[in-house]
Amino acid sequence: MWGSKELWDWLNQFGVICTILGTVLTCITFLYVKKVRGLLISKSRIPAVSIDLAKLLPEFREGLRDWDNSKEDVIHKLYEIKGHIENIRPSLGVKERPLADKLIELMNFDNGFFSRPREPTLKEGWRISRHMVQFEVMLSGLDKDNEAARI
Repeated sequence: MWGSKELWDWLNQFGVICTILGTVLTCITFLYVKKVRGLLISKSRIPAVSIDLAKLLPEFREGLRDWDNSKEDVIHKLYEIKGHIENIRPSLGVKERPLADKLIELMNFDNGFFSRPREPTLKEGWRISRHMVQFEVMLSGLDKDNEAARI
């Protein structure tokens, strides 16, 4: 029995099939873990960015009230807010992403490759502030939805 060629051929074929199946299952597992990891990381960033934006917005609005004396600080805060929004954009839901895109577009003061960036105006600052209130509420709602989904 142990010396039969047919048994060893069959065991060899069975081993090859098991190796192929194991490799396929390993690849599927790696892809699934990568996807779940990406979802968990993206969902965990939302509360942190929401807190950061909640801290930045009052400072931004206060600077808008004193525009003449704090124009450079307001522009700095504006770019900081824009960075947070661009960072969190891939993690946003279908409802929040268009508003994030609109805010990024409103905060884009670079005219082109050869022209100098233009300075934002006070009117544009208040317009961005109004849209940021809406975005902050939507981001807070998304954070609460994600928190409820974790339970």
